[in-house]
Amino acid sequence: MGENLLFPPQYPNQEEASEALLHILHQAPKEYRQTGTRWKLQTLLRACQWLCLKSLAGLCQLLKRLRICWKRARAHVHSPDPNYVKKLASVKVNFLNLDHETSIFLFQDEFTFYRQPSLAWAYEAVGKQQPLAELGWRSNLAWRIAATLNGYTGQVTYIQGYHIGIRQLLQLYQQTVLTYPKAKMIYIAQDNWPVHYHPDLCVALQPQAWK
Repeated sequence: MGENLLFPPQYPNQEEASEALLHILHQAPKEYRQTGTRWKLQTLLRACQWLCLKSLAGLCQLLKRLRICWKRARAHVHSPDPNYVKKLASVKVNFLNLDHETSIFLFQDEFTFYRQPSLAWAYEAVGKQQPLAELGWRSNLAWRIAATLNGYTGQVTYIQGYHIGIRQLLQLYQQTVLTYPKAKMIYIAQDNWPVHYHPDLCVALQPQAWK
């Protein structure tokens, strides 16, 4: 069977089909008019009629071939965005069609880490004895980082501190501009954190073309 016949008509190859399925799995079933809070084979099969499968066994075999498997989840907070796929397509267009002499494309996000170790799985003797996450005597302080990542060069521009808010993000943007003095346009792909679009932050910036 030819490679271009694997997933007609939407996706020409295994990689693009896998990416499309993962986009669906990373959203709530209700976004595709399916019931439940978690995806099941039944609901995934109904939401992906383009796969042209009629049995759960067939879908299970396909997921295995696409290297998508059943895993234990970890805690995560997600800001739902019904326009996620459209925005991703827009990011790809801008990312692939830049004039590198005048334009820069960056990804931006924030991250919090803690002084004390978190509870996690570890090796220990069989029985009632549990592995211990050894804590220090000091309080469990949080430290935060905000950064931009150049999608082409890997250049990272960052700030860090106890708090990341409007003033700190403005500092990051100003530092980013200084990092690329020759750029006439800087594109930044961000998540939906409301602070990213706070009026006090936007008014402090030069006029921008927001999308």
